[in-house]
Amino acid sequence: LFNSACGTSTTCTVSCACCNLCFASPVLLLLSSLRGRSDKMNDPRKEYIVQCIISVLNIPRNEFRSNTTSNAALEKFLDHPNEKVLQAIENDSAETSKRTVTLQIGFSSYAEGLPEMHFVKTSYEPLTEENISKLVMVSSLRVSPIRSLFYNVREVFMPLLVEGSAKEAEHALEGRLTDCLVELDAGLNASLRRGLRNRNAGDLDDNDLSGIVTPIDEVRFWEELKNATGVSDAAVDRASKFSEALAPIASELDDLPKKTFAQLSDLTDTLMDAIDSLWQCDVTPPYPAPRMHHFLKILAGALGRSVQAKLNSLNVWTSSFSQVSKHIREGHKVCERWNEITVDLTDVQWRTSENRWDGEVYKDSFLTNLAARIQEVSQLRGQHDQILKLLSEEELKEMQVEGCFEPFMKLSVFSYNDYTVPAWRTALADYEARMAPIEAKVAERLRAELFTNTSNPAQTVRVFQRYQDLLERKNIRQSLTNERERLLTELDDFLGRVQSELETFDPNSLPAGRGLSPHARKMVWVEHFRSKADLAARPLSGFLKDLHSAGKVSSTYKKVRADLKEYRNRAYKDWCEEVESQLNDPEDPIALEMNSRVMDFDTAQQGALKITYSERLIELVKEARIFEQLGCNIPSKVKIAVQDGLKFYRFAVQLKQICNFYNTLSAELLPSQKLMVLQPALAFEQLFNEKSSMKKVQWNKLDQLETFTRNVKEGAERLRAVNRRLRNGHLQVSQEVVQLANVSLLRQRDQWKQKLAQIQKAIDTTIGACGCQVADAKPWKAHWDYQIFKIMEVQYRFGLESLNENLPEMKADLVLAQKQLKLKPPLEELKTMYFKEIKSFVSLPLQFKGLDGAAHVYKVMPDRNSEGIAVVFQKASDLFVKVQQLQSSFTPWLVVGLMPERVQELVDELTDPKDWDLNFKALKAKRKDMDKIPDTIKIDCFTISTVVLKSVIEDQLERLSDALVISLRRKASDEAKSVMTFLEEALEKLNVRPDSVQELG
Repeated sequence: LFNSACGTSTTCTVSCACCNLCFASPVLLLLSSLRGRSDKMNDPRKEYIVQCIISVLNIPRNEFRSNTTSNAALEKFLDHPNEKVLQAIENDSAETSKRTVTLQIGFSSYAEGLPEMHFVKTSYEPLTEENISKLVMVSSLRVSPIRSLFYNVREVFMPLLVEGSAKEAEHALEGRLTDCLVELDAGLNASLRRGLRNRNAGDLDDNDLSGIVTPIDEVRFWEELKNATGVSDAAVDRASKFSEALAPIASELDDLPKKTFAQLSDLTDTLMDAIDSLWQCDVTPPYPAPRMHHFLKILAGALGRSVQAKLNSLNVWTSSFSQVSKHIREGHKVCERWNEITVDLTDVQWRTSENRWDGEVYKDSFLTNLAARIQEVSQLRGQHDQILKLLSEEELKEMQVEGCFEPFMKLSVFSYNDYTVPAWRTALADYEARMAPIEAKVAERLRAELFTNTSNPAQTVRVFQRYQDLLERKNIRQSLTNERERLLTELDDFLGRVQSELETFDPNSLPAGRGLSPHARKMVWVEHFRSKADLAARPLSGFLKDLHSAGKVSSTYKKVRADLKEYRNRAYKDWCEEVESQLNDPEDPIALEMNSRVMDFDTAQQGALKITYSERLIELVKEARIFEQLGCNIPSKVKIAVQDGLKFYRFAVQLKQICNFYNTLSAELLPSQKLMVLQPALAFEQLFNEKSSMKKVQWNKLDQLETFTRNVKEGAERLRAVNRRLRNGHLQVSQEVVQLANVSLLRQRDQWKQKLAQIQKAIDTTIGACGCQVADAKPWKAHWDYQIFKIMEVQYRFGLESLNENLPEMKADLVLAQKQLKLKPPLEELKTMYFKEIKSFVSLPLQFKGLDGAAHVYKVMPDRNSEGIAVVFQKASDLFVKVQQLQSSFTPWLVVGLMPERVQELVDELTDPKDWDLNFKALKAKRKDMDKIPDTIKIDCFTISTVVLKSVIEDQLERLSDALVISLRRKASDEAKSVMTFLEEALEKLNVRPDSVQELG
């Protein structure tokens, strides 16, 4: 080991096997004067141990010191198989430039709190340069053995042996060893919470914070203390109150890593309530300030780590800004919100509480820096998103904008600490260098955008503010210096115009303001200019502040602001004087007459309902509210008048609305429904007649006024409900009547009846719902009767025009009876049926009653359409002529049946075979013609069947055919007989032998 008495050293490179670090440092010389053995001066095993020590304890090589005893212990550990443990402890040294480490076998000299590390052999094998890194475990104790054991169990062995899913982990522990390890973890955790200064459960030390590492540890500490044995009743009561205050957040803290940003934001308010209750618990002694400081710190750390984990899980540089911007904002909000809460508690609320906070205002630096980093990332992404919108796809590819975020890709940007800041700054500088040419292109694009289609400075400011994030970038801001100078000039001109308008102010040019006095309108006008001036001046503290003339424009703005303030004060003063003078005038209605009636009928306005609450008082209440919102101090006399007005304002507003409703009700009602509202309107007016106690209600009788307003409101609501139901009923009936126009009176008479029944039902339902008398509804029914009459007359005319074609179907057969072609039923019966149907439709209006509102209007319909009826009868005459003509057209087909004797005579007269041939061909042609005759013939509403007639004709043709065949056979038979007779006679003559020459001749 390097001896403090010797300065001799050489240089070599030593590899530390335990931590895989390389050092170029002086070799440790084991001086022969200490050991007398030169062969061990450069023992690589010692080099390994020393490298481990200086690496773990973070000791620079030139400051490392040890002693002879330590060297002996080291050699003993390296060479003796039974020595299993070597401990290295850094001792306090008076020499600040040197750090002394003592090596010893075992833990006999260990003291809690000293920097320590130890080596443990895992085998009895001799240690060599090759196997020392495998056979020696390196570990350390921090703060206390219990704490070190707990973290080794919790962070190393629990994940490997209990929470792991590998088969090796399943077979590593047998039996109940897993449960024992879990119990050991819980027990060690509880022991740490009780504190390291005491070891007995009954001696929990609430000043020892070494075991309170997470927020849930604090909750469980007080839970365990209130249930601990051997603790005084006062301590148990104190712990119970603290535990009760923390109970609402116990389950929340357990699930902290799983919560969303929205849940974390809500949790901060819950935590605030719990911490405030904890701090202000009425106990002795109160909750300690150092413990609260520690609790606030670990809460901030837990919230920060949760925010970091969620943000680090995002692809913040590759995802679209719209996908991550919400999460970034919410994460920033959580950090800022928690710091706001702690500052409010420690700087405001707890400064005046019984348990006073006397320390410094607590604002967690970690959350502050994390919020700043989140805001910086958000600003970068927001600026980059605006750049993407300004450049085209080709430009983005050409300038390789996608690769600009590469410097940040290797960083966990939301994992903030002092050691990540340099890496962040390096990446940021690299990013800025990559963005320089892109920003030049963006500046060109912005130059074309900023002053497009606008001459209004306020609009120009809004355009600039749209790209405010980009204008915060140094390169872009410098490139747009001319444009910013131009905007500054326009703002200066605008402020100059405002100042000029103030100097030439004309009260008559004030914009109209409904329900406001001139002074109040002037106040609103001044506030309007103030807001415009503030908007124009906003860039002066932002992206314009570095310009040379910004100071001059800021001075102009301050002067305009001062002038506006002066005008504002003057307008307010004039308003106060005007109102006070009105209040002092007993004739002015602005002051509420407390002994006057609340409502009455105005005979000068044709009995209109009025309220004695002045319109000016309503304006005064509104104006006072505006002035208070603007931060003005209302005079006491005006306040009293306003308070009186406000006291009855809600009654006045409601009653004023009721007056307006009642006075305009007549105009809103349909003329045909006015009688139906008569009874509800009379019931409403009963509230104000001379006999009603309600009419005598005065403003100063608040209890009666409440009842009066409620009764009037209920009465008006009943009246409004009746009108609303009547309106809805009228609309419903209107829809039904419109649908009725699409229903044919001739072809869909049943549907007409159904629709009419539906209309009647809708009217009856409306009458019943409104509570009207049936007689009062007669004008309304008459109104709809007239509407239905119009629709019915149109359908009636359409029906008359097509009545002949659309009457119910009437069937008849053509038959041969008594050697005559007739219709069955007879034509006279068909005429009777036909004219009966015509009469049924033509006389329909005479029996139609409609809705019983104006039934008489329907009876004039036939007379109004007499020409159409005449056309119907003319068409009927023409129709029967067509039927008769059809009947006559079939008479030639029945000749064979009508004159059978004559037909037989003609058949008998046939002699030439050609005659029979011609007749057979004629029969065949007739049969074909007969097949062409349809079975039914439609003439308007008549359907004439020819089936019977065709069978008769077929029969007659068949009989004619039979007659021709018989005649032909008879003729053939007669001819055959003649031939046979001739042949017989010839044979007889040929068979006779002649007896003489004469006979032979």
